Amino acid sequence: MNLTRSHWDGPSLAEFRIYLASLADAKNANFSQKIFNSPHHPILGLKTSLLKDLVKQVGSGNYLSFLAYCSYDYFEEVSINLNLWSKINDLNQLVAMIAAHADSWALIDGLKFDFIKTSPQEFFEPLKKLFVHPNVWVTRFSILCFMRYYLTSDYLPPIINLMLDHPSQEYYINMALAWFLQVVFLKSRDDYFNYITSPKAKAWVVNKSISKIRDSLQVPQEQKDQLRFFRITKAQQLH
Repeated sequence: MNLTRSHWDGPSLAEFRIYLASLADAKNANFSQKIFNSPHHPILGLKTSLLKDLVKQVGSGNYLSFLAYCSYDYFEEVSINLNLWSKINDLNQLVAMIAAHADSWALIDGLKFDFIKTSPQEFFEPLKKLFVHPNVWVTRFSILCFMRYYLTSDYLPPIINLMLDHPSQEYYINMALAWFLQVVFLKSRDDYFNYITSPKAKAWVVNKSISKIRDSLQVPQEQKDQLRFFRITKAQQLH
């Protein structure tokens, strides 16, 4: 099927959905569901490389008309659509689509936000507001943006303070925080220790970040051993 079109409409989108369903892989779908844990979108089981190719083909044409008629039923449809939305330099529109349709970490972590990369200062304050958004996946999106484009001395201290004040107990937010801290450790030890030694630091996030760092091949064994002493024990959490 030709996916690089100058125009999409209802019938051509219906044809695309039939084509997409024809690519389904039941075995991979069962495996993916266990990993992606998407409660609202049935998974067809398309491999990531194939999804990227579909996004590339549609995105090479008039993808705005594609988005005007697209549906968000299958997991793969949501993935394709969010990747296309991320090509548009409109943070508010992308966030609205994430809040409305994302229900899995896998729909967020694979997105590219090149428009933020080119103008980080412009988007810093809006991203800080998104960090406290009520939607789990919007918050995770903001953390990934911080991790990719804001690991400098100008931005890290206020980001660390923002994260220390975050009250969420959501697993997918806290896992993203631990991932962020792992990356911060590789970039700026001082900012990392400013988080984990703060009395406001979340024990689970601290301990998970240490585990991630100790699993990293980029960290010398001596530093890994030293980090063990910064784990927060259950006894310490009670005080």
